[in-house]
Amino acid sequence: MTPKLKNKSYGWELARNAAKLALGEWYSYGYERANILLPRIQVHENLKDVAVRPGWQQQKGYKNGYVMLTSLLNGELTPMIVVLDYTFWSQGGLTYRSLHKHVREFLGLEPQCSLRIRPFRPWCLHMQKSHPVPESRALPDTDAQCRHLLGTTLLYYTSAHLD
Repeated sequence: MTPKLKNKSYGWELARNAAKLALGEWYSYGYERANILLPRIQVHENLKDVAVRPGWQQQKGYKNGYVMLTSLLNGELTPMIVVLDYTFWSQGGLTYRSLHKHVREFLGLEPQCSLRIRPFRPWCLHMQKSHPVPESRALPDTDAQCRHLLGTTLLYYTSAHLD
């Protein structure tokens, strides 16, 4: 009698592990697909948002881009104009370093204030336990191109250094 119970519990354990594995793969696939699709959805929704703002196109101009900014404090979407560099790139260049500079200027941050920026994903607010924009997820402050972020929504977090 005992071997049957042992085999039966082993079968349930095997089934449970297979279900966990399948569910994990399904979640991973969904997460990857959402990360691919969400920027396009954001661009589409953000275009609808700025289209109804009076004088937006004249204010932004033809050669500039924009990003939408949001923070944990207010959750509102605020468009920020980004001046693109046409010196080296015919399509207009935007580096992570210049994006950081634009955001700092737009927010009026003092040099002693720390700024972290990341692409906004709605689920990030629920997944982070300690820091809203962990260093591992923050956009780097480098000279690499980041034109792919134009029109998307970025989450920012600021903090002041106390000396």
